[in-house]
Amino acid sequence: MANYLPVSVGGLMIAGGAAIVVQGFRNVAAARMSESWPTAPGESLSSEVVRLGTSKNNCTCSIRFRYKVDGEEFESSKVSLFGIWTRKESEQFVEQFPAGKQCDVYYPPDDPQRAVLVPGVYGKNKTHAVCMGLLLALFGLGVMLPNL
Repeated sequence: MANYLPVSVGGLMIAGGAAIVVQGFRNVAAARMSESWPTAPGESLSSEVVRLGTSKNNCTCSIRFRYKVDGEEFESSKVSLFGIWTRKESEQFVEQFPAGKQCDVYYPPDDPQRAVLVPGVYGKNKTHAVCMGLLLALFGLGVMLPNL
């Protein structure tokens, strides 16, 4: 006879892992699409490395930029569609887009407010969600199978 609690928990972990994998693939597809977005001239307004939590290596960058599309001015701080970087990567972005620098801004034609400075899939981030989802699903399977 099956023990329902581990089977239920395992099933939830498998479902959650599958949802994370699907969302990971959707994010990668959206990021790849950004490579073909049109560009608009822009300017970096501010640029800094921001520490997350207490670890000196958990960082992101905060880059505020302004751009115009069809005469309408926008401001954003979305560097890329993926926002998890190492300290070194964050520092490289800050060096690449210092305050006052002219830059190309990539925007989706149907929604220019969702612009990014770096299009496409950047660095290792493309696999993080997929790998974590697969691990969660496999762990759930390991919890569930012995109890069936």
